[in-house]
This record gives sequence, structure tokens and C-alpha cells, in this order.
Amino acid sequence: MKHANWFPLRHRLPAICGIAALFLLTPVRADQHSDQAARIVQGSGVTGGLVVHIGCTNPSTGSGQAGKLTAALRVSDSYLVQGLNTDAKTVDAARAHIQSLGKYGTVTVGALEGKRLPYASGIVNLIVADVPNPKDLRAEAERVLAPRGVLMVRDGKGGTWKKAFTQ
Repeated sequence: MKHANWFPLRHRLPAICGIAALFLLTPVRADQHSDQAARIVQGSGVTGGLVVHIGCTNPSTGSGQAGKLTAALRVSDSYLVQGLNTDAKTVDAARAHIQSLGKYGTVTVGALEGKRLPYASGIVNLIVADVPNPKDLRAEAERVLAPRGVLMVRDGKGGTWKKAFTQ
């Protein structure tokens, strides 16, 4: 009895190799939030501790980006990250994103009410201020930052991140 396979292996092998080559040669785009987080943390010089992301979404992109940079700021096990936002919907969206990654616990999100940051004095190692006017945070940042703690802000709308000051 003749083999019932109508497409012999010698004809399938080149197709399989072609498809495999296509996947191997297609460039993989790195996650922009992970890259951005790594640049922020590296630029700050902070090597661990509590990271606070104020405005846990990029204002230009809206709540669809909620929690993505916040989650990515946990670049290693040396960090605990908390995102803060004044908008309840953004907080919910950020929490949902972080939970979908299985990171909730080491990365959390909370509501920011008023201008006072919800931390004791001197316990935050890095503040990432993703807000329109980070100068308003200066006094609170000075209060909550630990010695050698850093406030990182954007240089203009959507610009590069820079140190605003080190405690």
C-alpha cells in the first residue's frame, strides 16, 4: 500500500526552514518601557530601595499606558516600586496591568490625594516624577527622600529624564 501522505517530507523541509528563518531574522523590538525604566534607574545612580513613580502614566498617552513604566521600574529584586496618581480610573488600570504581569506586591499603585506624599520622612530612594510641573514636588521630595535619594524629572514634554536633585 502506498503512503497516504500527499506532501512528502522532502517538500515540507524547505518550507519549514524558510518559516524558521523568517522568525529568526525578524528583528525583535525591545520593550520601550523596560528600556526607559533602565535608563531612568541607571541615570539616577540609585541601586535599590523604594522607588515612587508619581503620575503612573504618561500624560500624553493616557490611561492605556497606565502602570507600564511603573511595573518596568522594578528593574531588579533590589527595588520596591509604588506608583501614585490622582485619577481613580488610572490607578485601577495601572493595578490591572501590574496584576496581569504577576508583579503586584513588589509593585503597587495607590491614589495620591493632595500634595503631600504618603510616606514618612527620609524613606524613598528614587522619585520618578511623570507630571507636568515637577517643581511643585520639590519640597515634598526633599522631605521623603532618603540620604542620596534622587528626584528624576522629564526634560520637557516627553523628553529625556534627568536628575532634578539629589538629597
